[in-house]
Amino acid sequence: MKKQSAQPKKRGGRQVIEWTLVESRLLEQHYGTMLAVDLRQQYLPTRTVAAIMGRARSLGLTQKKQNDWTEEELALLRQHFGSAPLPALQKQYFPQRTYGAVTGICHKLGLRTQSGKPRQPWTRSEDTLLREHYGSMGIAILQQRYFPERSVDMLRRRLIKLGLHNSSSYYSWRESELVTLRREYALMGNACSQLLPGRTTVAVMKKARILGLERAEPIQWSEAELKILQREYPLHGWACVSLLPGRTRHAVIIKAHHLGVNFIRRPIAWREEELAILRREYPRQGSACVSLLPGRTKYGIGHKVKQLGLVAFAKQGKPVSLPE
Repeated sequence: MKKQSAQPKKRGGRQVIEWTLVESRLLEQHYGTMLAVDLRQQYLPTRTVAAIMGRARSLGLTQKKQNDWTEEELALLRQHFGSAPLPALQKQYFPQRTYGAVTGICHKLGLRTQSGKPRQPWTRSEDTLLREHYGSMGIAILQQRYFPERSVDMLRRRLIKLGLHNSSSYYSWRESELVTLRREYALMGNACSQLLPGRTTVAVMKKARILGLERAEPIQWSEAELKILQREYPLHGWACVSLLPGRTRHAVIIKAHHLGVNFIRRPIAWREEELAILRREYPRQGSACVSLLPGRTKYGIGHKVKQLGLVAFAKQGKPVSLPE
């Protein structure tokens, strides 16, 4: 028995690849329980989301309303939330639920993540450490030494809640911070925030204005620095800042722009498996096959297509034997 393949037909002056029996059966089997985007990724990679939804409408298929979450499911979600990325949790514990449904219920339950990790409640031992050491050291040092998983801002808020830190002095500057700001601002400007944990560039800018601090005149670029910039920037972009001590990334980018030096991106060589996909799918889909080639753009695909002499089926003058 010959395998049924998609047959092209003309509609409105354009070539359209008809749906095969296998594709239609896959759609009927999974459309009610999967989103169109998930269905495309898992079963129908050669079809667009719009095409899948259009075909589903023509077949009279509708999305089924999922049942309400059970108490067992909610307890399972609360138990494992944060132990692994959400997509992994969905596949392992809730395969009958879509990823969108899982993220939606997490939002309703107030489950949030910060930097990919669950926000943990404060423990008694942490509060004891705060009471024991706050006052003998600054918040930034306290955070680095005892609370590396907490931010400085989180420590401040907890100290205020425990009554250990005056909320009115929440944004007050310590003398050590002011000394650092006065010493470094002329050279670094708002980048001083890198030396002041818990202070933003906006906070540094406002405080410098109050203190009457001004940025010193920029240091002139030496001939040696210019040679390094002209030689290395086209190859590495702003990453060449590591070869220019005392220069910031922003300064390197601006100077390169003034000199007319551009970062030359080197094209990534095509792998054999990518070329095989391109030869097989471009005659069928044209530039839409970009979805099957992660990391490639339509421009890059168009350039490679010209080199290989490939032609999209819709642009060909007569039917051709498409590779299976």
